[in-house]
Amino acid sequence: MTTARMTVIVPVFNRHSELRRLLASMTMQTFVDFECLVVDDSSTIPIEPLVTELGDSRFRYLRNARNGGPYNARTVGYRHMRGDYLMQFDSDWEAYPWALAQSVRYLDEYPQVDAVSGMHVRHQDSAMFVRVRDGKRIIAPEDYVSGRPVPDCVGAVRRCVVEEWLTKRQDYFAMEFHQWFTFGMHHRHLYVDEPWVRYHTDGGDRVSTGQDGRRLDDYMKFIEEHDEYLRSVDAPILSELLFGMWLDLLRAGRTADRKRVAEYLRLRRVPIARKLAAKITAKLASKAAAMTAAKLRSRHAVFSI
Repeated sequence: MTTARMTVIVPVFNRHSELRRLLASMTMQTFVDFECLVVDDSSTIPIEPLVTELGDSRFRYLRNARNGGPYNARTVGYRHMRGDYLMQFDSDWEAYPWALAQSVRYLDEYPQVDAVSGMHVRHQDSAMFVRVRDGKRIIAPEDYVSGRPVPDCVGAVRRCVVEEWLTKRQDYFAMEFHQWFTFGMHHRHLYVDEPWVRYHTDGGDRVSTGQDGRRLDDYMKFIEEHDEYLRSVDAPILSELLFGMWLDLLRAGRTADRKRVAEYLRLRRVPIARKLAAKITAKLASKAAAMTAAKLRSRHAVFSI
């Protein structure tokens, strides 16, 4: 069995053109000692031809027996990885040519960390989802617990981390946070102020904002698996996560589950009513500002005729 320095796992469901774009960017990587596992989450359109047409043995196609969601598809890839390091790309990403080279470089240069993360750049406005400002910063477990939530980014981890993830429950639908949370509690993480991928947000099938009830089921699985942490660890990231869960469950009308999450919020002394009021006020202010801006644009258009 051949090995590789880096394994890249790409879960995909019915994203034909997006996957082709990502795979094309993978063929342009300056680092060549990698394998790319495309895990088809029981798509209803042919996905395998996009992999085989590359004619490159570094790209392998795997198919999930049933549609289990992106997290479930990733775990299929974990069990087949041959690399020393792992990166996980979504099918609507596009990797810059230096992405793999930089991730391997930093993991080699910083043996004291078990993960390194670079930035997303959104395709429509080049806004950066995460910026560490000082170039490179190592986040230790004590920093992770006491700090604010880190915005979304793209990371590479050592194989030992993947082996830990495989000991956790495998039935999540899309909640990748649960594995990164326990990683942050026990491992050191290097963040670098470099763009590694472009994130194409124009797709209409966002799992994170979709209506699939399995996304909300993940919340209940998370609090069951991490009950001890939720009761004993005073981490802002957990309080923010729980409040976000509470809001989603409120909108979905899942009263029993919402009340269960509310118990943890009260235990953590999170002022639910105050935070909800602040969120509503901020949303109304944002809507008012958007309406004002629209009126000004309309007025300017009239004067420009």
